[in-house]
Amino acid sequence: MKVLLINAGIDNKEGEPIIEGNRTRPLFPMLALPYLAAYTPPHIDVQIYDEAHGLLEHIIDADLVGISGMTMHARRMYQLADEYRQLGMPVVLGGIHVTYMNQEASEHADAVVQGEAEQLWPLLLEDFQKGELKKCYHAAIAPDLHNVPHPRLDLVAGIAYRPPNGFLNSVMSTRGCPHNCNFCCVTKMFGRKLRLRPIDQVIEEILTLPQKTPVFFNDDNLIGNTKYAKELFRALLPYRKRWGSQMSLKIAEDDELLKLAARSGCASVFLGIESMNRNNIVAINKKSVNNVDHYMDAVRKIHDVGIEIIGSFIVGLDDDDDGVFEDIYDFVDKSKIEVPLVGILTPFPGTDIYYQFEKQGRIIDTNWNKYNLAHTVFRPNKMTPEHLDIKYNELIKHLNRLRFRNDIIRFSIS
Repeated sequence: MKVLLINAGIDNKEGEPIIEGNRTRPLFPMLALPYLAAYTPPHIDVQIYDEAHGLLEHIIDADLVGISGMTMHARRMYQLADEYRQLGMPVVLGGIHVTYMNQEASEHADAVVQGEAEQLWPLLLEDFQKGELKKCYHAAIAPDLHNVPHPRLDLVAGIAYRPPNGFLNSVMSTRGCPHNCNFCCVTKMFGRKLRLRPIDQVIEEILTLPQKTPVFFNDDNLIGNTKYAKELFRALLPYRKRWGSQMSLKIAEDDELLKLAARSGCASVFLGIESMNRNNIVAINKKSVNNVDHYMDAVRKIHDVGIEIIGSFIVGLDDDDDGVFEDIYDFVDKSKIEVPLVGILTPFPGTDIYYQFEKQGRIIDTNWNKYNLAHTVFRPNKMTPEHLDIKYNELIKHLNRLRFRNDIIRFSIS
């Protein structure tokens, strides 16, 4: 029996800003399909095609096809699913978008998976082999992270994950996030109770990876449990590995944690700064994490220990007016954040903001191709959708020039 797993890519003009942006921002493999491959019984031949390397241009024969992706990939997922089903190959769809839009997805699939699929996958394969494939599989219990197999990263290796911007060494140590930002679906998909993987097992996996390339922790918030994070960082100390991860700004509030991260090899952190506006921070339910008054000091502290910052910002929040674009530019310029990433607020299915905007009648476009943080798909509070799109694109151009200027300066003094 042969199983083909496809990580759907972008095949639309609306996705061009994301494709272009991926040339400069860090890119690492999503672990969902490599984990499913690891959970596949050894007598089954499994292959992964990751469209991050390029779109699939020919049909790969398989007895069963599994396709995953996010909301921005939904139309591509459905296109691939329809093509395979027309050729008589059964298709299973999964991922965050499918979890919350399962009725829509089921129109293009023989089966859909809601939630984390690892524990369901062997059962689904067994049902398929018996000719008893169900229409829907729902993960009622979040999988325990003890003794999880190593993800089959060998099956997704390729050009997209090569240096300087690619990271094939993607590792998971925790799942979930203790915070509950209204624009984010992490807690809805993975829970607010952080699940911790045994540190010795994390280290064991890291030691099986190519040692000369950095590690990217695929966690949504690596420091969600500070006690665990400190223990992990201490365990990393002997191995002198360079690594990066997504964290909250709370990293700057704990000197011991920050210094341990730097000493253990942390080279870069992805920080959700989101907004320079206090009202927005309260509205998105992030006031317990982000203090606008402390942003500059937090950035300075992180830079002082030698860690670079990938700073994420959102435009289009309800208290945003024309001043938001200049505010973000000025902050990035003054703070010297190395990689600023700005996205338009997007009401992804499953998030609190999606249900809020749906109830308010503010969602104006359900073309999933546009749900990529580069298009306005809702009615903003203080500007028109068209104006937000224009100002966003202007800001991106200005920030790209700023990054180029700063890169030249760093190169000239290095």
